[in-house]
Amino acid sequence: MDEKRRLIEEIDRLAPYLIEASKTIHGFAEPGFAEFKSSAFCAGQMARHGFTVKKPVAGLETAFRADFPGASPGPAVAFCCEYDAIPDLGHGCAHNLIAAAAMGAGIALSKLPRLPGKAVVMGTPAEEGGAGKALMIDRGIWEDVDIGMEIHGHPIGYFTVSRTSNALQGFEVEFKGRGPAAGRPHYDEVSALDAANLFMAAINMIREHMGVEARIQYRMKEVGGTCDSIPLKASAEVWVRGGTAEYLDELIYKVKNCARGVASAVGGTVDFTNFGPRFEPILQNLALESIIRDNIEFLGIKFQATEVMQDIVRYYAERSYHGPHQTDFGNVSQRMPAAHIKVGLEQEFSFHTPHAVEIAVSDKAHEVMIQGAKVMALTAYDLFTSPERVAECRKEFEEYRSGMRGVPSWHLERW
Repeated sequence: MDEKRRLIEEIDRLAPYLIEASKTIHGFAEPGFAEFKSSAFCAGQMARHGFTVKKPVAGLETAFRADFPGASPGPAVAFCCEYDAIPDLGHGCAHNLIAAAAMGAGIALSKLPRLPGKAVVMGTPAEEGGAGKALMIDRGIWEDVDIGMEIHGHPIGYFTVSRTSNALQGFEVEFKGRGPAAGRPHYDEVSALDAANLFMAAINMIREHMGVEARIQYRMKEVGGTCDSIPLKASAEVWVRGGTAEYLDELIYKVKNCARGVASAVGGTVDFTNFGPRFEPILQNLALESIIRDNIEFLGIKFQATEVMQDIVRYYAERSYHGPHQTDFGNVSQRMPAAHIKVGLEQEFSFHTPHAVEIAVSDKAHEVMIQGAKVMALTAYDLFTSPERVAECRKEFEEYRSGMRGVPSWHLERW
């Protein structure tokens, strides 16, 4: 208990430094895979505090890994340090808080003289659509990590742990038309833009026939030709989200059938290209959540467990500010026991808005950020000092992965 008190005191001492770090990252406001100042700043701060820093990693210029091995062997616990902003908006998802909290938890743990394990701060770029964590996992950067954690600010009045999230896949749909056949008049042409317009209408027709948590979002990306010539090429960017990996596959099949059907109807062709890796659903770990809850309540913070079905009902019945979403932290949770900790900012706002950008550097946000850093540091300490608790987390994870234990789902198939 003395060392846990020391961790709390250390983070309190670091608080002004962490708040300034948050403000600095907020001011950079760099989009995914272009967080050059933000990643250099975070990596530099970890090196300054004695961490061994590798940068770049995974072939990503703005990704890094910072390690602080303890005095004896033990589990490796990683804290995700996100720092990407939303293009043309800024930090409307408060990733500046995520970055500073991860740094604070890691630095505080590094001050313990007998740390039995390894504290890792992962610089994870491009959460907003780029799935930087997925790329880092696929390229082996997380291979020796035992437990993963991160915080995320939310417009709620308590702390909780996410038990699931949507799966997402983005892809490009490219329609191709053709000019008139030899010897044929101009009206024999096939417009790629006609196919694209029909495709969007077809998507809207299937919205009634999909799960309430699901989303299909699209935008026109490129159209060839001019007003006085036929568009021979038209491409759209599409994001499809579903409450389970299986349901996502079902929705993607429907969306691609829409594209194939309209291309056939106008006489054109269509091709599909995935961009970026797939976002996987968060896989809960109740054993890890239990440790986190104990530490949240130890700090005197209100905790409320996430009840998947009730939260969805509340979202649609009361138009709550939190509902179906995706995060590449889901990819982390599918590879190891992990926890996505929602920290309540006690303010009503919608993500990805100018209002959210302002809240991300508010006094309340920074107060909660410091609390989140403490929760992660205390939880990591419990894992470092209790090998049996790490084993419990791993056992539960393996039971989910093997199918021995059912997992929660956003997809309300029985409705």
